[in-house]
Amino acid sequence: RWLNRVSIRSTRAPDFVIDAILAAMLKNAFLDQVYFDCSGNPIGTEVAVRMASVIDSSWTLRGLRMDNCALGNEGLGWIVHALHRHPNLEVLSLSCNVRESQWTQGAVNVPKSLGSLVKCSHHLKKLVLAGAPAKSQRLDLMFVLEALAVHPSIEYLDLSGNSMKHGGCQRLARVLASNPNIVSLRFDDNETEFVGFETLQSTIVNNTTLVDFPFPERDYKAWGTQAKTGLQRQRAEKARKGIETQIKKNQFRIRAKRFGLGSVGDPAEAEAGDF
Repeated sequence: RWLNRVSIRSTRAPDFVIDAILAAMLKNAFLDQVYFDCSGNPIGTEVAVRMASVIDSSWTLRGLRMDNCALGNEGLGWIVHALHRHPNLEVLSLSCNVRESQWTQGAVNVPKSLGSLVKCSHHLKKLVLAGAPAKSQRLDLMFVLEALAVHPSIEYLDLSGNSMKHGGCQRLARVLASNPNIVSLRFDDNETEFVGFETLQSTIVNNTTLVDFPFPERDYKAWGTQAKTGLQRQRAEKARKGIETQIKKNQFRIRAKRFGLGSVGDPAEAEAGDF
């Protein structure tokens, strides 16, 4: 009765078993912190709606991972709607569940509901809402990005694969400029072009807290094959170097602080073996 963390990831467990396990955990009066991961199981919309009713009857979820569960827009909508009842949510991962062709399905406005959920989840530290362009799976994250700009606790963010293009880069740049809590970011497969790389670079060079940001290589390579001029390539490469240099500086600064070295100079001036 004290088991509060369960992962049945990619087990292909029967739908009724997954549903029953979650219900048992959320209805357990001895558990006030529940972490549940059923990613990789093709639950589907009907079961998702049923699970949403179970989630709606409780308030104890701290972590929920439902990646690649074929929820559809309707199923995802009801899950997100029910999660509003869980004020202490810390980890949320709902990647690769909705095809763009499904956006009009269901009674819940998923983009607005996701934004509202992020805004009211003051303890949320990790948010994963990645898409899969090859499968046309992505989300409209405009309202989520608005909420993240002033979020008090978010640390890890994965918005990869949502084809957000330059508009998404601009919104993400505003988030990074206004929210110093984010230390880890994933943002590849968003159809970013050189203007987007420059937008991110101009923000990140003034950011002192982001320490984990793998450069969006797939976007960079895809754009590079279509670049019209050598000048564009030079500008994109300059933006890339600027981003990578700042991330290294931030990493060095954090390590220095951890070892009590106080104020330090540029990491390029230190030898690789210092730490």
